[in-house]
Amino acid sequence: MIPEEKPDSEARKSRFLPELKAYDLLLGKMNEVLDRSEEAIKIRETQPERDLDLLVATMHGKAGKTYQAILELCLSGFGEDALVLLRSNINLMINLLYILSEDSAKRAGDLVAYSHKEQEKYLRLAHGRRPEWMEKLDWDKINRYADAWEHNIATKAESCKQSFHYNVGYRFYSRIEHSDAWSLSNLIDENETQIRIASELSDKYVSIALVHSFAIMANIFLAFCSHFKIPYENIEATVRKEWNNLGNDSHKITD
Repeated sequence: MIPEEKPDSEARKSRFLPELKAYDLLLGKMNEVLDRSEEAIKIRETQPERDLDLLVATMHGKAGKTYQAILELCLSGFGEDALVLLRSNINLMINLLYILSEDSAKRAGDLVAYSHKEQEKYLRLAHGRRPEWMEKLDWDKINRYADAWEHNIATKAESCKQSFHYNVGYRFYSRIEHSDAWSLSNLIDENETQIRIASELSDKYVSIALVHSFAIMANIFLAFCSHFKIPYENIEATVRKEWNNLGNDSHKITD
């Protein structure tokens, strides 16, 4: 492994100023909304509305944490690894928007049930048993709800009008996450005398990760505001303007 000449994040910051400006703007708007709307974000006490509200709130919180992790990876020169995290946020966004697009409380309950079923499967296969508290659950009901959850991410993306992010981003990043032959071949630097594996820190994929992550987090954030009835029209206009300022070429997903 050959170390890069400038491993510090400050040098990389200077090369991606527009992307970082957009990143900081969105993060600032998110913090601003959370600070001034804390009392407006209420979790309802009745079911299934409680599960829905908790899902929306925690999905937004999880996405925000991943959003910041993507930034840290990019600044350190791990753009390829940042795309793997970005794939995770695209998956989260599609699930969130799919739930909110129609019959939201029912779909939230279906996801909760599906998650219970998957956790039970994990405990049974990995540890040979499930805990006592899990035995007391209504598994007939859980299985019925879990079976109603849409498993296919492409179908969910189409249903909530997010096929672009699925086809252009998620599919591309999945190949990297799976370490398939194509993605591994991008690490091969071959010349006439030797084959070198280029696994050092670099700027590769950094711009793609930062710009696309901005778009995905913006969608999640605006959906969060909409669900909790937080006024967001001015925020949406500001975010959209910043997205347009990034230009048409910077967010293309290419080899």
